Amino acid sequence: LWASTAMGEHSYGRAQLWASTAMGEHSYGRAQPMDKKELARKAKSKGVGPTKSGTAAHHMLLCTGANCFPEVGAKTLRALGKQCKALREDGISVYVTEVKCLRLCRMGPIAVVYPEGIWYCGVTPENGALILSEHLAGGEVVEELAFLKDPLRTTKR
Repeated sequence: LWASTAMGEHSYGRAQLWASTAMGEHSYGRAQPMDKKELARKAKSKGVGPTKSGTAAHHMLLCTGANCFPEVGAKTLRALGKQCKALREDGISVYVTEVKCLRLCRMGPIAVVYPEGIWYCGVTPENGALILSEHLAGGEVVEELAFLKDPLRTTKR
């Protein structure tokens, strides 16, 4: 499987992941074999899976890529991870996942929240906490940071 992006081509092999970008070729190591039960345990240890209040209602993808202010993105990701853990302890399940490119390398870090498909710009630890508490946990879009709405389709064609 090959994917071509603005930053280069990416190859996703069975056991080895290689990315060829403008910055050079990188190896992300070998995938370790794991049975489904072991993988499910690992996912649960990372906060993936239902909580007392049910399954996650929202999932944020946060760009920490090289063209999206990666230092700010990394700080934001750490802060949101702590906040997600605290929410899970309160029975609220939300996910935040680091991605390396959302293809909109302006006014970053960029984040997108699903299932609504709300895109946010300039996400910092401070306003990321607001997005997490207001939108992901509370269901209310933070309009002053949002710049696009592109929801997932929930019906079949």
